[in-house]
Amino acid sequence: KVAELDPESVAIFEREHYGHKQAATATRELYTPLNAMIAHCGPDGLKICPDVRFQPPEVGRRMVVDYADKDWLMRLAEDRNQRLVTAIFFLASTGARVTEMCRVAKTAVNWASGDTTLRITKNGKPRLVTAAPALLEMMQRGLVDGDDRVFGYADRWSVNQALERACERLSIRYLSS
Repeated sequence: KVAELDPESVAIFEREHYGHKQAATATRELYTPLNAMIAHCGPDGLKICPDVRFQPPEVGRRMVVDYADKDWLMRLAEDRNQRLVTAIFFLASTGARVTEMCRVAKTAVNWASGDTTLRITKNGKPRLVTAAPALLEMMQRGLVDGDDRVFGYADRWSVNQALERACERLSIRYLSS
């Protein structure tokens, strides 16, 4: 029952269920919804929740991010899955997010100039990126009849799955998108 929650019981629950995850995950999945619910039904609302706010754990040092350098990208370019290689080079050269890249439709690309409109972005505003001529040629070679998507991936999970397989084939370290 929400009325019986106290900071100690929430901390125990957090350690048991989120102890193996990053602190930001516990904040996003546990503390934020819990505090929102209490704020909604607390003293000024339905008056069934305690007037208390639960504090998320202190966030420690950020994780060091392992990123793809030029040598890694050149090794990946040797893979037989050219659709994946094209997608990764698009991401690396435009700064697009994986989900933005997955949504690129054939109609969003100006095939003469290389300008590509990312219609749905993280901040909700469309963004224009430009593909280099060599990348644009790779994109055109990979087009499939009957598929409106330029890169052919449904979502970032399918990109990561293809990337993991390619890294295994090439014996290079796997770097998630």
